[in-house]
Amino acid sequence: MIRIAGIVFLAVLCLSAAPIENVLSFQGKLVEGGTPVDGTRNIVFRLYDTETGGGALWEESHPGVPVAGGLFNVELGGSVNFAGAGVSFDEQYWIGISVGGGAEVSPRYKLTSSAYSMNRVWEVNGSDIYCNGGNVGIGITTPDEALHIYDSPQARLLLESDNSSFFVADCGGMSNSGILFTNAGTTKGIICWSPSADQLQFSSGDAVLPEVVIDTDGNVGIGTMGPTTTLDVDGDIRATGKIRPDEYTENGVPICYGCVSASGTLTHGTSNITSVVWESASNQYKIDITGGFNYSRNAWVVTPYSHSTPVFATAYDGGVSLYVKIWDLSGTAVQSRFSFVVYDSNF
Repeated sequence: MIRIAGIVFLAVLCLSAAPIENVLSFQGKLVEGGTPVDGTRNIVFRLYDTETGGGALWEESHPGVPVAGGLFNVELGGSVNFAGAGVSFDEQYWIGISVGGGAEVSPRYKLTSSAYSMNRVWEVNGSDIYCNGGNVGIGITTPDEALHIYDSPQARLLLESDNSSFFVADCGGMSNSGILFTNAGTTKGIICWSPSADQLQFSSGDAVLPEVVIDTDGNVGIGTMGPTTTLDVDGDIRATGKIRPDEYTENGVPICYGCVSASGTLTHGTSNITSVVWESASNQYKIDITGGFNYSRNAWVVTPYSHSTPVFATAYDGGVSLYVKIWDLSGTAVQSRFSFVVYDSNF
């Protein structure tokens, strides 16, 4: 009489240079007439979806299996692919065993849960491995997303290349959670959520305090951690384009300003003023700015300076330039210091 005892099942992935295949490692003890077998035996293995009866779903022959002290080891699925036979390991299976061409040993052996790791979601394509479906959990058995990482008190994810890396950290509401960017070991920036401030915060380098924050009302703070309006800036603002409010005064938005000496020198002003000259032939000052002047899209205010004799100013555009004349009360054009502001009134 032949009997097989001490069956152990273990599902493993056999990795090789060839395309990956699932194999099932099977270990058992073969006894004939009460004596453990030594030598070799021809063994046939079959898979069923019923404990008794029914037809085999899969069958594989293993000739000349070495047996020592009754113990033998084989790998199932190496020559006859499980998937090719329609065995997906998503239901209960039983193994039937025949030795030396004899009848199948009874009872069949029920596959344990370890074999069902064969119903995998991971696939390999050359040197690549990918998830074929479902969510992946690290530190959690019931992942809610495609990749769900859990650890306590802090879960961290590190992505790294040769010279740069960034951490993604979730501190469970106990501290800041966010992303830290590094390059060659030096912190270059941080994006994080602060539960205590109830803000999304942005920092460059390893700045202790954030330079930009966004609160839960959508207010953005630059240079301030307590924005009270949609955009709250603590510091200077420079705009190379137009600032267009929905509501504005009839004078529009300033685009340049400056102060000019009596001789026609720009003493200070905005960088878009390209030229200021005194034209003695016409007794007027000529001012040029980037983009030019035009009465249809610009408005301006000119204020002459005189601490003793009253003077007044007139101005007009010459197509692309702004011309300014300073007059005394007798109507004579004179040289005098003045300041000016030009507005964009073309909305």
